[in-house]
This record gives sequence, C-alpha cells and structure tokens, in this order.
Amino acid sequence: MRKLRKMIFLGSVKLDASKRFTMIKDAAEILNVGKDDNIMFYIDNGEIIIRKVLPEQGDMYKSQNAEFNEWARKRRMEIDLMPDEDIKQMCLEDLNEKIENHKDFEEAMKSFNSE
Repeated sequence: MRKLRKMIFLGSVKLDASKRFTMIKDAAEILNVGKDDNIMFYIDNGEIIIRKVLPEQGDMYKSQNAEFNEWARKRRMEIDLMPDEDIKQMCLEDLNEKIENHKDFEEAMKSFNSE
C-alpha cells in the first residue's frame, strides 16, 4: 500500500532577472541552511525536490561517534536521492570506506584506552 504524502504550503517567492530566488525563512529553517550553505535540486516524477548539501565530515577522526553516525545516516539518505546511478555508486563506495575507517579508528581508540 502506498503512503500518501501531505504537501504543506510554506509560501511563494518571485524570481529575479537572473532566475534566482531568496529562500523562504520557514523552508530555510526546516532545511537547517544558512549563509554559504549549498542546496541541491532534484526532479522526482515531475516534482522538484530541494535538499541541503551535506558537508564532508572533515577530519572525521576528531568527531564523536554519535556525530559521525548521524552524518553518515544523512549522507546515505542524500546518496539515495541521487539520480545518476554511477555517481550514486561512487558516493556510496566512498561513504562505506569512511564508515569502515571510522570503525577501525574506534577500535584502535578502544584498544589504546584499555592499555
């Protein structure tokens, strides 16, 4: 059984001469975006989808485990929405490598702390 999606109107904006627009405050808050954040646009069955581009984790070895796991979960969701299968596969392999490296680091830290 297909789940019905509920669409909620947030507002509207006008395009400027360069076809740019200013994001509605409510949408920016929902996406948790601010100055200098990047936005991705997808098309899915004729619907335009806007997503925040998730930043690379940076030095993941300094991140806490919960923060890394949350970043990885969100990154996987972002990858699942990518329309190009080749890019999707490449990004998924990269993510899986980062997850494995993080697990290895966590194990090394546990060994180091138990000595």
